[in-house]
Amino acid sequence: MIGASLSGLDTVTGLVVAAFVVAFAGSAALWWIYFDRSAEASARRIATSPDPGRLERSDYHFIHSIMVAGIIVAAAADEEVLTHPLAAGEAATTWMTLGGAALFLAGHALFKAVVWRVTPWSRTWRSSYLRCWGGLRRTSQRWRLGSARLVEMGVITSRSHPAHT
Repeated sequence: MIGASLSGLDTVTGLVVAAFVVAFAGSAALWWIYFDRSAEASARRIATSPDPGRLERSDYHFIHSIMVAGIIVAAAADEEVLTHPLAAGEAATTWMTLGGAALFLAGHALFKAVVWRVTPWSRTWRSSYLRCWGGLRRTSQRWRLGSARLVEMGVITSRSHPAHT
């Protein structure tokens, strides 16, 4: 989606290219958080569960839709950032940019809570942080909001624990 947005622009400036790199890296970070360890580890956990059907239904049918919704919202925000990177982040754009990542993190925290029965406080705190920060930063330029999301996703991926992250 972000590649199509970039190729559809009449003028591509250095700031637009930077916004594209931030959007791409932010999208990759969202996928990395899940696929780095969680997908494979959860499949093993479900396979050894006494009730794999219940766990799989809760995990893959209900909770994954929250994470996917977060990714979709973040992608829609990335398109807005690419088309007008210097525009002020109106409330809707700000909430999409930071709220998409927060929604993904909330879904991932719920995923971990159901599969491993642990509360991932770091994901829960960061999800809340992104939502609050979004409410306070409505006047930031859109590319800055995307950069803030990327930095937060980078912190999360760099601090992932080897066990069930």
